[in-house]
Amino acid sequence: MIEDNVRIMRISAVLSDEEVNLAKAYILGAVHSRCTAGGDPRISVRRLFGGDNANWKGTPLQAIYNYYVSVKGYAHEKAADSAAQDVGKLLKTVLYEDKTRTFRLDQSDSGNNYVLL
Repeated sequence: MIEDNVRIMRISAVLSDEEVNLAKAYILGAVHSRCTAGGDPRISVRRLFGGDNANWKGTPLQAIYNYYVSVKGYAHEKAADSAAQDVGKLLKTVLYEDKTRTFRLDQSDSGNNYVLL
């Protein structure tokens, strides 16, 4: 659950329900891992799936990136940016639907960060 009033938005990539559900399950696993590992309590797309984790090959998130490359014809950078925005929308949905934890939106850093309460 997200403590703040949030608007849930659909992703722009056109994927099957199965692909979306797999991506959400993958994101939920990353959130669970982050919440139980301790350390920095902030959760964001950049923290979970950027940096050393930016190669999505072999993960359900790759389908989102592939949509922007294959269907939209975007170059790598634009495809990666668009895919990251969609993953951010899915992250927000996953956190909103979480019945066991509560998160607060924190916009003190660039991008949306969520903090486990």
